[in-house]
Amino acid sequence: MTEIAERPSVEEIQREQVPHLQMGYKSYIICTSPRSGSTLLCQLLTNTNVAGVPNSYFHKPSLTNWMEVHGIAPNSLGNRSEKLEAVLKKAHKTGTAETGVFGLRLQGGSLNYFMGQLKLLHPEQNSDVDRLNATFGETAFIFLSRKNKLEQAISCVKAMQTGLWHKAENGTEFERLAPSQPPYFDAKAIRQHLAEFEEDDQRWEHWFTKESIQPLRLSYEDLADDPSITLSKVLEVLGLKTSSTNAIKVPLAKMADELSKEWAAL
Repeated sequence: MTEIAERPSVEEIQREQVPHLQMGYKSYIICTSPRSGSTLLCQLLTNTNVAGVPNSYFHKPSLTNWMEVHGIAPNSLGNRSEKLEAVLKKAHKTGTAETGVFGLRLQGGSLNYFMGQLKLLHPEQNSDVDRLNATFGETAFIFLSRKNKLEQAISCVKAMQTGLWHKAENGTEFERLAPSQPPYFDAKAIRQHLAEFEEDDQRWEHWFTKESIQPLRLSYEDLADDPSITLSKVLEVLGLKTSSTNAIKVPLAKMADELSKEWAAL
């Protein structure tokens, strides 16, 4: 009798096609809040060429906005579930970029709305984690926060005032969201953002507890001090292989300056 060779499993095929990927996590979420270093971490992970292209694919709590971001015509699909499925499929393709791993940055303010949409698609699942796994595959969680909330609030206020959110390592503009305006001290705005960022951390901590999640915990301060070590920790948790992280260029410069220090002292 002629023996029939066993067909390779999906995992074996994927391992051959994507040799850096160790079977386990298929996706990861950077759980964070604004001005916590997430843009730097996303850029570093992207530059490894093995960890997808993490970004805020579901930033605003609006399905219409999601469709616009992902280039899906609002009237091209039928019911809400079809629209959600189309958005998630497009985001997954963009955020994976043929690396085998999907990366997502999720801000605390978007958490509840995002999970609510997944619940519409997966009502049969009993938890947010189950719904994430059903949508993106086995998911890892990375909690990136900033210890100094006052500096975080000042950074956010300055960015909103000046329109400049990030600078490249060489000092040129990397991300500008509004025309240039001079910054000015606004104690009320700083206090407001300080409270919001504290609330964001509390929201994440509550969600981790509710979902029995033990995330990889990272800080802005450690990331800024040694990006290579922080990047290595993430890749290790994800089971991803790459050449030395020391060879990966740090693409962004710190935004804090003397004015930031002056405002913190007021």
